[in-house]
Amino acid sequence: MSEPTVKSERSPINTPYGAFEMIAYEFPSGREHIVLVCGNLADEPCPLVRVQSACLPGTVFKSRLCDCAEQTELAMKEIANAGVGCLLYLDQEGRGHGLVEKIAHIRGIVCDSLDTVDSARRRGVEPDVRSYEEAAWIIRELIGKQPIRLLTNNPIKMAGLQTAGISVEERLSIEAEPNQYTRTYLITKKEKMGHLLSKI
Repeated sequence: MSEPTVKSERSPINTPYGAFEMIAYEFPSGREHIVLVCGNLADEPCPLVRVQSACLPGTVFKSRLCDCAEQTELAMKEIANAGVGCLLYLDQEGRGHGLVEKIAHIRGIVCDSLDTVDSARRRGVEPDVRSYEEAAWIIRELIGKQPIRLLTNNPIKMAGLQTAGISVEERLSIEAEPNQYTRTYLITKKEKMGHLLSKI
């Protein structure tokens, strides 16, 4: 199988959590992914990696329905504190369904009191259709073949990366504190989607 032709551009970026190098990748699929890199990845035999899908309502508009903004901030802090690592922010809005479908799912949650899984299924789609081949390509491009320490609560994400050829040496939890707005969402993640959560 031939390697995809991937366009990329990079620039330094200063954030509240420290300085990173920001790299944008454009794949033949049309998806555009962003990576924040801290330090020299070549210096770390098992770098810290966070793979996170885009959530515009949560990370940009601070929707209280999910913990995506908190997880992004926690990941940036953890990576900055480690001194070496990277955060992949994937163009996979709505767990792979896209932004329009995601807004429909949100309407089901807000207006009809459905959870995120039932809202998706009522529309005749699976709750999560994400793939991790492009994420794995980026990880190999940046890190090579060495193993990673993966910041995730989602065993399906870890399995997806491993299936795509990434060696995961260790899974590290990344949990935001539950609150009155996110508690139901986190319970759904744990009970219906198999996320490994200890605070809920």
